[in-house]
Amino acid sequence: MVGSVPSPPTPEPALKLPDLAAAKAAMYLCLASLWLSCAGMAAVSFARGLWLSVPPVLYALLKVSAGAVLVAELLVAVFFLLLLRAMRATGYGPNAEAEIEARKVS
Repeated sequence: MVGSVPSPPTPEPALKLPDLAAAKAAMYLCLASLWLSCAGMAAVSFARGLWLSVPPVLYALLKVSAGAVLVAELLVAVFFLLLLRAMRATGYGPNAEAEIEARKVS
């Protein structure tokens, strides 16, 4: 007599990855801010080589460039906080193994 072959168990649904759009947007804003600051610093360096006295426009450009660096530093912190939040939502963290075992049991 031929026995029936048991069907394979249904696979568990994969963990859904959270939407990382906010973290990506923060990182792109950080890169744009760094690009702006580097371009401003290069323009100031180039202009200082052309003129003996520094015009007020260059001081303003220097302040904008320094501000862009500060914005980039803040955005890096925001990016890492959003990334940690997304990783925590997927199950990474100090109690990750216990949480995964709890999901398997239930």
